[in-house]
Amino acid sequence: MNYEDAIRAGFELFNRREWDRLARGFPDDFVAIDRVPPDELTIRGPDALRQITEANGDTAFAGLRVEAVELRTAHSADDVTRVAVRVRAAATGSTSGVDLQGEIGQAWTFRAGVAIRMEQFRTWDETLAAAGLA
Repeated sequence: MNYEDAIRAGFELFNRREWDRLARGFPDDFVAIDRVPPDELTIRGPDALRQITEANGDTAFAGLRVEAVELRTAHSADDVTRVAVRVRAAATGSTSGVDLQGEIGQAWTFRAGVAIRMEQFRTWDETLAAAGLA
């Protein structure tokens, strides 16, 4: 499986807010953890990314879009693969109307080719550590 292509395809679905199609790619026990302020959230289930985005992203930022600008992959012997993703995020402040751009990181965990966990971090160093690539 090409994890980088799968993540990039998922980002495209995210940017188009195709939540139903995105959710089909995740198992019932999928876990999404957002460690980026203002609120840290942990949500389980195939619809977790939509719920986190609506809680922390789309309420504060209009037109939130993400792009994977760097990906690093770590394979392990137990059929688990971790991918660190440096993410460029762009949006407009919902209240201020100011254009915003920044970077965050995501650490994805795959077991037997299926995404089972995504953790979102404020820094690339935190992301690399979580993915076992530091």
